[in-house]
Amino acid sequence: MVGAEYISNVVFSNGQNTAELKMWIAGICILLFYGLNLLGLRTSTFVQNLLMMFKLGLMLLIISVLFVSPDANIAQSLSTTSASEMNWSDFGYAMGVCLVAVSFTYGGFQHSINFGAEVKNSRIMPRAILAGIAAVILLYLVINYAYYRVIGFEELGKAESIGALMASKILGSSGFTVVSLLFFFSVLGYVNVMLLSNPRVMFAMSEEGTMPKSFQQSNAKTKVLTTALTVFTITIVITLFYAKEFDKILDYIMFLDSIGMAFSAATIFFFRYRKLKPDGQEIYKMPLYPIMPVFYILAYIFIASSVFVKKPDAALNGLIIFVVFFVMYWIVQYFKNYAKKPD
Repeated sequence: MVGAEYISNVVFSNGQNTAELKMWIAGICILLFYGLNLLGLRTSTFVQNLLMMFKLGLMLLIISVLFVSPDANIAQSLSTTSASEMNWSDFGYAMGVCLVAVSFTYGGFQHSINFGAEVKNSRIMPRAILAGIAAVILLYLVINYAYYRVIGFEELGKAESIGALMASKILGSSGFTVVSLLFFFSVLGYVNVMLLSNPRVMFAMSEEGTMPKSFQQSNAKTKVLTTALTVFTITIVITLFYAKEFDKILDYIMFLDSIGMAFSAATIFFFRYRKLKPDGQEIYKMPLYPIMPVFYILAYIFIASSVFVKKPDAALNGLIIFVVFFVMYWIVQYFKNYAKKPD
């Protein structure tokens, strides 16, 4: 949806640039990357690396504004509401609303774990995750400072294609066009990595019997998880045409993601209590236990609560989706255990 916003501003006039058009552009891009992923892991990985180069190049271009235009004016005041007029609940609400989008920006590290079985050197994964998070934090902060320097808070609150807007202020209409195209290609990397990552979760669930065995089906030549990839793509397209708006999709994602991340982190208490561990290995240890996982869980509960306060309808729909699949999981588990019982 974000990519469609940028590309439609370049290709179509204001009269044609409708929300429905952007939705169809996004849908076509998803289907194109579905076809690309059917070609195999090597192809989709090569394209992912190429799109990452677009993304990094775009980020460096935006950051360079701080050096080529050092006299850019810091625009309007921060807010029309003074801090003295706000209480702690106002600060908490504002922080929560901000964290919904910010957490989405910093998220993604968890998807790296889905490729763990295909990484030969186990030390690479934690190093890659830590290095990736550090790079994202640095780039995110510097880019936002560049936006602040050139555009200012007041106009940022109203703008849609922020990166292209900033380029137009520095380089004119040609800068708007070039940066819009770069943004379009760079955000496509998110679509590709989702199609790479999530079918592997379905495969793992199928292996442990939570999902049908058909989700283990793969192409003998390309090793593509065809059933899982197809079902996940259909799910994305349905979500796109149901929600229709980026903000609504973001609220769904972050509410469900926050619940999922909190539950996933909480499993460490279960594993340690039951002393579950692989054969011949010590139980998993981590620094600052239990402070770190408790803080992590509370942070995601806070984000989920913020979505509920901000958009109760989106949160309620997300909660219904979570409960339905949670109940389905336990029904599947019940029948699995029932089938194992001797006659």
